[in-house]
Amino acid sequence: MSEELILVIQEGTGIKEYCLNSYYDFMVRLPNHHSNVKFYGKGHNPGGGWGEHVITTYRPNKTIHDIIREDLNGVEPDVIFMYNPEIATSDFTSLKSKVYAVLTDVPTMNMALFNHILKHNVTYEALFYNFLFENKTYQNWFDNGVSKCKEFIYWPAFTSHIYDMNIEKDIDFFLSGRVSPEYSHRKFYREVLNGSGLNYIDNLGGPTTTTNDTYRNTLARSKFILHDGGINNRMVGKYFEAPLCGGVLISPDMGEGFTSAGFVDQENIVIIDRGVNIKDTRNILKELIEGNEWDRLSKNANKLVRERHTTDMRIKDLLKIIL
Repeated sequence: MSEELILVIQEGTGIKEYCLNSYYDFMVRLPNHHSNVKFYGKGHNPGGGWGEHVITTYRPNKTIHDIIREDLNGVEPDVIFMYNPEIATSDFTSLKSKVYAVLTDVPTMNMALFNHILKHNVTYEALFYNFLFENKTYQNWFDNGVSKCKEFIYWPAFTSHIYDMNIEKDIDFFLSGRVSPEYSHRKFYREVLNGSGLNYIDNLGGPTTTTNDTYRNTLARSKFILHDGGINNRMVGKYFEAPLCGGVLISPDMGEGFTSAGFVDQENIVIIDRGVNIKDTRNILKELIEGNEWDRLSKNANKLVRERHTTDMRIKDLLKIIL
C-alpha cells in the first residue's frame, strides 16, 4: 500500500532565518518521517533543503484545484496542511482530502495570516495553534464565516537544535526579543538590569530573529535568559530554545502554557510574578548568581525540552493526528 500523499502549502521565503530555523527545519525534516510529501508556496526551491519534494511552479493566483491539476497530475492529496497559505481563494468542498491548518499568531496581531486560513470554503479537520488565548474569538469567526473547523488543537512552539552544554557560560543574564505593548514586561527587565551591577547583555529590540548565529551563540553563553511571553501568555519559541542552549529561563507565569509544557517553578524554570518590583527582582537575580541552583535547573530544563519539545517530536505528533 502506497504512503499517503501530504501537500504542504507554506511560504518558504525568509523561514530559514527566523526563530533559530525552527519553522524552516520543521519542513525540511518532515520528509525524514513521511517521504510522500510535496511543498507548494512562494520562496521554495529544491536547493533549500526540500529537494525533490518542492513544487517550483508557484503563482499567487493558483487555486487548490489548479495546484492539483497542474502540479500533482490530478491526484488529490490525502492530506493538505496549510501554514500561511498564499493561494487564491478556493473551494475545498469537492475534495476528499483532509485539510488542516496552523496558526502561529492571532487575528489582532496578524490579520493577514488569519485571512489566509479563513477565506476558503473549507471545513478544516483541525486547526493547530500555539497560544492559549482568544480561543473563543477566533472559534466564533469560524462558526460565522465561510471556513469551518471541527477541532482546535493546542500546538506549542518547538525547536530542532540541540547544543553543546559544555560551552563556557560567561554571561549571567541575557535579555532579547521584540518590543511591543504586548511584551511590555521585557522593558521592565531592562530597568531591572540597568545599574544593577549584574553581568548581562541587553539586546532588547535588537536583531535577534534575523541573525541566527549571533543569537544562538549568545544564548549558548548565557546562564539565565530573561523572557516574557507577553500579557497573552504566549509559549513562544524561546521557552524551548533557551533550555536547549543550556540556559535557565526567568519569566512571569505563563499559566496553562507552562503547565502543559512541563515547566515547574524552581525545578526547570524561575518564575517571578509581574507584580514584583524592581528592587526585589534585582535581589532575586543576585541570589540566583550567588547560589548554586543554576546547574540543577539547567540540566532539568534541557532534559524536559529534549524529551518533549524537539522538532522531530512535533512532527511525529502531527503525523499521528493528520494521517
